[in-house]
Amino acid sequence: MKKDYQAEQFLELLYKTPIVSAVCESLNISRQTIYKWCREDPEFKREFDLCLGRGRDNINDLAESKLIEAINEGKPWAIKFWLMNNKTNYSFHKTEDFREIIKSELIKHKKVMRDIELGIIQCE
Repeated sequence: MKKDYQAEQFLELLYKTPIVSAVCESLNISRQTIYKWCREDPEFKREFDLCLGRGRDNINDLAESKLIEAINEGKPWAIKFWLMNNKTNYSFHKTEDFREIIKSELIKHKKVMRDIELGIIQCE
């Protein structure tokens, strides 16, 4: 059956390259066909989710290994990226932490502006 062969090929490639549109293009299958198979075939959907997840895990492992190589080579961007995403005192990705930092800076700015207006701080 054509669908079975195409589905098997699709799942194998999805595991290696977890980008649905890229795999579809390489096999000349439309994305709509894949999502139709997912809706109509629970076993295919299960395999699809499994291959996509494992494929992403593989790419994540590869990306992390390349990042670690860059860190070992002393590349500042890699060191900064690692610290900002893995060490809380370097991290600004938490929205509340970021908001607190911005709020604190705004308060400092307002105090300086007030001191300038009151003549406490002289500007030239």
